[in-house]
Amino acid sequence: MRLSFIAGPVDAWLEGFRYFRPFRVRFGELDAFGHVNNVVYFRYFEQARIDYFGRLGLFTDLFTGPSSGLIVVAQQEAHYLKPLYFGDAIDVGVRCARLGRTSLTLEYAVLRRPRPDGDARAGTVQAAGEGGSAAAGRGGPAAPDAPPPAGERNRANEAVDDSGPAEPAGDGRRSAVDASEDRPRPERLVAAGRSVLVHLDRERKAPAALPEAVRAVLSAFDRPEGADEWGY
Repeated sequence: MRLSFIAGPVDAWLEGFRYFRPFRVRFGELDAFGHVNNVVYFRYFEQARIDYFGRLGLFTDLFTGPSSGLIVVAQQEAHYLKPLYFGDAIDVGVRCARLGRTSLTLEYAVLRRPRPDGDARAGTVQAAGEGGSAAAGRGGPAAPDAPPPAGERNRANEAVDDSGPAEPAGDGRRSAVDASEDRPRPERLVAAGRSVLVHLDRERKAPAALPEAVRAVLSAFDRPEGADEWGY
């Protein structure tokens, strides 16, 4: 597996993720071939990143606070490794990989939990390039599957929650909760992605320094590498 932003082994890369957001694949997310449309992965990335910021207590600092600027996506890519089908339960991991003065780079790992049928239909697909898509066979939509047993990682079997960012952890501290109850395994990786986000001054619409509170939390939680300034 060769992904532009994974320098070493995939299992080592996965170990860097501490926050996972659970999703359940919905029928409306499928394409004509019966698997999740390539565009939907970017929606997973978006919702997972919003909830990631929310769990870290950074939503106000980045989006709604009196001194917050504008956070915009300057670049985004996805690599598609295996198809997802209706009813699949997935975890989308988010981590801050690089942190600059005005920009930050997030990485995403989409992991599918084991299916009751033993993943019989989940054939490997060649990785697509930046922003590309990968077909996963022809022959019409696949039949819906029953969801995993109720006792299997109940928290991660929740439906997509579009009600807004999650609240910070119960004790009020800026921390995140890893929704994964077992160690992520490379064979469960079905897609990976990356986004470069830029913090803009609301008035000038020009790159502005990230709030120090944001930098401090991200640095402590994900320990990202330094990054060059993004020429937005």
